[in-house]
Amino acid sequence: MDHDEHFEVQAGFSTFVCELWEAGRYDDAEALCEALVQLAPGWVHPWLGLASARERRGDLDGADRALVAACRLRPGDPEPFLRRTEVAVARAAGESGEDGALRKERARKLVSATARRLRNDAPGRVQARLRFLERRLDTARPGGLRQ
Repeated sequence: MDHDEHFEVQAGFSTFVCELWEAGRYDDAEALCEALVQLAPGWVHPWLGLASARERRGDLDGADRALVAACRLRPGDPEPFLRRTEVAVARAAGESGEDGALRKERARKLVSATARRLRNDAPGRVQARLRFLERRLDTARPGGLRQ
């Protein structure tokens, strides 16, 4: 497949998955992304789509697993790392007690690690998103951070 054909496939995939999300068909979007991951495990877009579909269904652990794969495929791209950090913050903010405290501590460490890793990548936008995530952790109440 040449570059133009690859771009057309990516654009078509992204459009179709977005249409499924907008229609609230998260299970269908997830199934499509899972099928594409099986067909092209080295292509980052299905992994990102799978993470989004799982996140929208409330499967934050599954979203994190998909984002880990995306981070491995695109170590120089800040977006998968930022999205993984956002999922970690959402997971941590929704829990209370000892588990919630542990998740918040892990999320804080991930925010710090992501900030260090991405400090030279689009610093204004990236750092603003990370500061927002830190504030979310600081003000989170158990069960209060569902998007």
